[in-house]
Formats: sequence, C-alpha cells, structure tokens
Amino acid sequence: MKAWHKFLLTAAFISAPWPALASPGWSAPLTINSLISVDQSVTIVVSGNDNPVGCPTASWLRLLPSDSNFSATASTVLTAFSQGKQIKAWELECEADGSVHFNGVRIDR
Repeated sequence: MKAWHKFLLTAAFISAPWPALASPGWSAPLTINSLISVDQSVTIVVSGNDNPVGCPTASWLRLLPSDSNFSATASTVLTAFSQGKQIKAWELECEADGSVHFNGVRIDR
C-alpha cells in the first residue's frame, strides 16, 4: 500500500464521526402506547424517547423481574398507563434485542 493511501485511510478514520458515549439516565417525558407482558417481564412501547443509553430500539423499554424494584415500578407504569399520564424512565442499558432496560419510573403531571 502506498504511503498516501495509508495517510488517507488514517485521516478518514480519525475524522469519522463517533457517537457520544451513552450512560444511564432519566428519559424525556414518554407517552405509553402499549404494554406487553411476556415471560414475567414488562415491556412498554413508548413514543418520545430521547434514549440516553443509545439503544437501537428506543421505543421498546423492558423491565425485568430480576430488578429489585420490579413490583413497584411495574405498578407505577400500570397506573400511569391507566390514567393516560406520561412517565420518565431511568434507562439503564441496552438489551440483546436492542430494547432499553429500565429499572425506575416516575409519573409526570
């Protein structure tokens, strides 16, 4: 490979846009469109997710039964859904299927 080819490849690599590092955090206010309960987990389909953890399937949020606050969080989600209120979710990490694992929630007024 010629020297100028190496230079161009190196310059392209260095100047490529890299995504910002994602970290856990509160979402923007979310509207719950539907709830899915499968294998003891709760999945909510939302709109308006700003996705602070950078998951590819940002509209699907999953609460796992292994979460220490599963019952309280699931109850809060059901309450918000039944009252037509928006929520903010503590988004923790991406699941293998690209959905967002959340383990905390609060109801927005």
